[in-house]
Amino acid sequence: MSKGRYRIAEQVQNYGIYGELGLICELTDDTDKIDIILSNDLEKWKPGILFGATYFLENVILDKGLSITLDEINFNEVDTNNTVIAFLTVHALIEATGIKIKTAPFFDIATMGFIFPK
Repeated sequence: MSKGRYRIAEQVQNYGIYGELGLICELTDDTDKIDIILSNDLEKWKPGILFGATYFLENVILDKGLSITLDEINFNEVDTNNTVIAFLTVHALIEATGIKIKTAPFFDIATMGFIFPK
């Protein structure tokens, strides 16, 4: 099992983006299967974690699955949403696994949007 963590804090004019996510993950032999373990009070972030994990798996050249345990999450009700969580998840998985992906997502300050390239 490996640990990964990622944080973003951006302020563009009146628009804030914030989130910090720590996870513990393990690559599994169950191709494309994703298991997510998190406490009930963090359930609202599951769609973002699932999207980020799916994006990660689709952009690596291994036929693997993932087991993810959410270790820590820091968020702000106004500046954090599931898109931010997906972005954080991808980058935390890259750190945890040491696997580079074909195209990592990034935050485009000019458009104030997250880009998840294909």
